[in-house]
Amino acid sequence: MTRKLSFLGGLFLLCACVLVLQIVETRILSVISFYHLAFFAISMAMFGMTAGSLIVYFNQDFFTPERLLANLSWIAPRRSPPPSCCRPSF
Repeated sequence: MTRKLSFLGGLFLLCACVLVLQIVETRILSVISFYHLAFFAISMAMFGMTAGSLIVYFNQDFFTPERLLANLSWIAPRRSPPPSCCRPSF
């Protein structure tokens, strides 16, 4: 029971942090760029997260708990940009 509660607590904190990050990004983007462009960019990011969640939900046979580390090992490098793309070049 404690393991389930700690998992649900961690899941709640993760979802809360993602929501706060989305709000902060929206506010920063709306200050630096056009107001509606910021909401469009954040909406597209949230749409991408939803699409990924639906892929996992509808392919439950492929995304089993036993294959979690194997799936993460091939998904994570393909989804994260290299650090050189994230740093602005001056």
